[in-house]
Amino acid sequence: PGASAERTETAAGAAPGAAVALPAIPTVPEGRMLDGRIAYLLIPGCDAYDQEAQLHYARAARSELARLAAAQPRGWILDLRLNGGGNVWPMLLGLQPLLGDGEHAGSVGPEGVHRLGCDARSAWLTQPNGLQHAQLADDSPLPDAPHPDAAVAVLLGNWTMSSGELIALALRDLPRARFFGEPTAGLTTATQDFPLSDGSRLNLPISWMCDARGWAPRGPIAPDETTSAADWPTAEDATTLRARAWIEK
Repeated sequence: PGASAERTETAAGAAPGAAVALPAIPTVPEGRMLDGRIAYLLIPGCDAYDQEAQLHYARAARSELARLAAAQPRGWILDLRLNGGGNVWPMLLGLQPLLGDGEHAGSVGPEGVHRLGCDARSAWLTQPNGLQHAQLADDSPLPDAPHPDAAVAVLLGNWTMSSGELIALALRDLPRARFFGEPTAGLTTATQDFPLSDGSRLNLPISWMCDARGWAPRGPIAPDETTSAADWPTAEDATTLRARAWIEK
């Protein structure tokens, strides 16, 4: 997140193999209104691991949701196509106005089901034994946005991965959600570090991600409607236009 990407392509007048710079991926969610009717929110991955940076991400998400909600949109487009994962807790807390209070996702493994959820003030993990641990909490005033009863289009792609896929699973149970785009990367596992005798650490997948109902995709998350990929996802590409048409119906 925040780093610009490069692709190699041959353009007219350019040397073969020349690198073409692509836009920087935002470090926090950014939104805009499309034609004054549909709210579009780009939700990047979150590489924040200290609390201050985590809260900055969550507050930015909440602020954008509140700003867009004030325009009374007909529907929402949530773009996860540039979400490469990272720290899931700021993403959950930031999207709470859309998700509502409660359990929204989890992981299924040999030890049972771990459930992830959020409320207005915290994002939390519930262990199989029922113990709940707040993973990120914020006591400061946060802007709020109404829980939408409008259609929610979620955009997916093969750059949607890891905890970005977990957020997709959390959004899957919204009453009027529909997925557009391409299958995700398929990194739908939860991992754990195991210390080794030489001081190094081995990171292994130990469970499968699941949605609030316990459904685990065991690989990529497929969209409800497959649409052509763009070289670089935007608010005007074919996938976004198809999502807009569905909301406008």
